[in-house]
Amino acid sequence: MEMVGPQYRKLASVITGILFATGQVILGIEGMFVTNYQFLQAIITLPGALFLTYCVLIPESPRWLVSQRRYEEADKILQRAAEINKVSLPAKWWEQLDVESEPSNGKSVKKYKVWDLMKTPVLRKRALVTFFLWPCVAMVYYGMALKPNVLGGDMYVNFVFAALVEIPALTLVYLTIDRIGRRLVTSCGYFLAGACLLVNYFMGDNVPLAVSIAQMMISRGAITGTYAAIYTYTPELYPTVIRNTAMGVCSMIARIGAISANISQLMDCEFFLTSPSFSLLKNSTFFLPFSFIHSRFDAFETLEP
Repeated sequence: MEMVGPQYRKLASVITGILFATGQVILGIEGMFVTNYQFLQAIITLPGALFLTYCVLIPESPRWLVSQRRYEEADKILQRAAEINKVSLPAKWWEQLDVESEPSNGKSVKKYKVWDLMKTPVLRKRALVTFFLWPCVAMVYYGMALKPNVLGGDMYVNFVFAALVEIPALTLVYLTIDRIGRRLVTSCGYFLAGACLLVNYFMGDNVPLAVSIAQMMISRGAITGTYAAIYTYTPELYPTVIRNTAMGVCSMIARIGAISANISQLMDCEFFLTSPSFSLLKNSTFFLPFSFIHSRFDAFETLEP
């Protein structure tokens, strides 16, 4: 997110989600024709070797470099960006920064650790809420993705259509997240997904197939939009100096939710009852600040009153 500039973060998040959905569509189509799971695994894994080139092709985040007071390195990247965008960048622009970003006169820059997320009351509250929200959304999202045959019919076709539903959902997030705010988009996504799954569960088999399909597709779209929203919202809740750490921890904890979705099915748990229960716990988002625009804080001190 730091590579594209604050005003483009929502677009970057949505495009990433659309490409993720496109990858799922491709995977579903490949699964139709490649029935050997070992060959299929090789097909989808080998292109990942291209990611090794990222360490050479993608520059470091200038915002992070500035937070570490490595101004010369940040200047090289920003000068290159200015050249591409045909704009000018003032010489020694870092001298115009606030006192918080002034040179440290040779002193080493503090390295922040994971436990620094609990350092202040504001950070602690935000960390606890996001650490809860991420596994909840992951559990619902991957739980639905792991049951493509729940509606009957060809599971590959169901998988592809469920992935296609994500694209309009992500487009809707892009159109609304700056208008009604990050927190409201996230809360509404959680509520809509949970409500549809809960209604679907209690209606049982006494519901027309078309209605059941509509409920499932709405749930899938809502939870996808929520995933995109928290990817945009979460980085804005933390200072630059510890933002990547917070995102890494949130992503790691989200895997617990994804694993739980799989285990709940293996244990014959009622997934479509537990998932809405977690989705409806979206009220925890009200402990987070209401935001229409990106935040600008880079240091811990700017979080406190």
